[in-house]
Amino acid sequence: MKSKGCDRKDNDEKEKIEQYIINFEVNLGNMEKVGVAFLVAGYSNYIYAANLDILDAQDRNNTGQTSEEAFLFSQKLVLLGYILLWIVASQGVYAKELSNIYREEDNDLVAYQNVANSYLISIFANSMRLEAFNKLNEDEIQEEKNEKE
Repeated sequence: MKSKGCDRKDNDEKEKIEQYIINFEVNLGNMEKVGVAFLVAGYSNYIYAANLDILDAQDRNNTGQTSEEAFLFSQKLVLLGYILLWIVASQGVYAKELSNIYREEDNDLVAYQNVANSYLISIFANSMRLEAFNKLNEDEIQEEKNEKE
């Protein structure tokens, strides 16, 4: 038979674990918002880059910035967003595992892991895109140097 002291200790520990899980999930939610903000900023900047492309095609780009530069910057923001979302999703698997154990929930960990994996795949794809935009930007810089010579 457990004493009241042991029950209180068990309840205190359960409460601490519950509070840990809540704080962890709140922190992940806040980090997720930052990741999404990077995606929104990056994809929104693609519109600006596309407008520079149009100005380039019309030979009217007097902004001082090339479309390649703008696309590269946009892609950096997007990649950063996906990295943050992958971190959040990966840690989210851990949070759901804790909830299954300590809250006796029945979260589908495979589904949560699939979300994390999909972000990882996005990181690979967007890293390739970043590399391509970087090459295009370097080529544009070299072309401008050659024209000045």
